[in-house]
Amino acid sequence: MIAAVVPAAGHSQRMGRPKLILQVGGQTVIARVVSALRAGGASLVVVVAPGARVAGAAILVAEAVEAGAEVVTPEVQPPDMRSSFEHGLAFLEARHATVTTVLLTPADSPGLTSALVKQVVERALDEPSRIVAPTFNGRRGHPIALPRALAYEVRDLPPGIGINSLVALRAALVTELAVADPGAITDLDTPEDLERWLSGAYATTNRHKYI
Repeated sequence: MIAAVVPAAGHSQRMGRPKLILQVGGQTVIARVVSALRAGGASLVVVVAPGARVAGAAILVAEAVEAGAEVVTPEVQPPDMRSSFEHGLAFLEARHATVTTVLLTPADSPGLTSALVKQVVERALDEPSRIVAPTFNGRRGHPIALPRALAYEVRDLPPGIGINSLVALRAALVTELAVADPGAITDLDTPEDLERWLSGAYATTNRHKYI
């Protein structure tokens, strides 16, 4: 089974408001991401959501569920994306033992398309023991496909070390998949990013967080 984990427990500090429930193209950002993952071949999408005290959390959860995700809300707010990812992995380990590949997908990826997800999923199925990282114009983006066993190695990383360190440590196992879809590297961090998305003129040079 192909599963996706979407860390979505952040506070949107640079945006200044809950960015994952903003509307882009007639859908909230979180709904766009979940829908693209499901339509692209992820049998299961796990969204790691913030606690109820975080602004917009209830709407985020409702939107994610409506789009077809299962939602995990940690008792303690995750301090970073790696921690959120680990909560998602724990959920998979406890409830979905048949998962073979995990797609790591940042929640602030409104440009994610089902076609892009399908490309990554198909390559991951062809090369199940390798990490598949899509690239656009030579830059790595998301979603990243991690074999189940490698995904769980995140828990063994030293404190304060991001998931990018795992990918670096396993560089010999990385397959770079060149794609023509700029959605692999575009994200939504700032009000300026939102204006580009709303105008339909988002920049392909937008820096994507490669975590």
